[in-house]
Amino acid sequence: MSVAMMPCVINTTNEIRKMKNKKNKAGRAFVSGLLLAMSCHATAQVEGAPTASEQPTPQEQTAPATGNSIPVVLTDKIHQINKILESTTAVHQYEFTAVRGQNVLIATPDHRYNQTWRLEYQVDGGEWQAKRHNGAEKISGLNADSQVNIRILATEGARFDSVDYSVVFGSYPHMRYDLHNEEGFLPIPHGRTTPAFLGFVR
Repeated sequence: MSVAMMPCVINTTNEIRKMKNKKNKAGRAFVSGLLLAMSCHATAQVEGAPTASEQPTPQEQTAPATGNSIPVVLTDKIHQINKILESTTAVHQYEFTAVRGQNVLIATPDHRYNQTWRLEYQVDGGEWQAKRHNGAEKISGLNADSQVNIRILATEGARFDSVDYSVVFGSYPHMRYDLHNEEGFLPIPHGRTTPAFLGFVR
């Protein structure tokens, strides 16, 4: 190879290296942009996802997690709530509006009820009342848009790091019937459901 051709070969080699570096940088930028776009899309999906209280199911639905001070607003359905009370000072609150003035069910199907945790309920901003047993309780005589609130808290003197609790809360289960072209509306009879606490309480 002649001496005169060497600068040209060196320049060509340098150009190839520069092109490779540009391709690598462009490739890295493309991959970074793609990853950023994917993470933004995933974030948007999580933020836009409906909460459990917005996902209807035929009979019951799971309520979302709750904090110590902000009540969880539940939809006009029956809700199965299975959560963990984080400490003896934690308080979980839930709100339900009886939009049609319908009966409201509060049930605590847990054998540990009143041993480690307890429930209090309030109707239309009135006095908080203790739920005394773990069976089903019916709140009736409500007006349209009456608000029923419940709160879950530790029993007096209870000691635990955390405790599970289970509550059923919301619109009282019912059935519609059509007898000789005459429509009717009845509560579901007690003992005819699984679980039994969904049945009618006299």
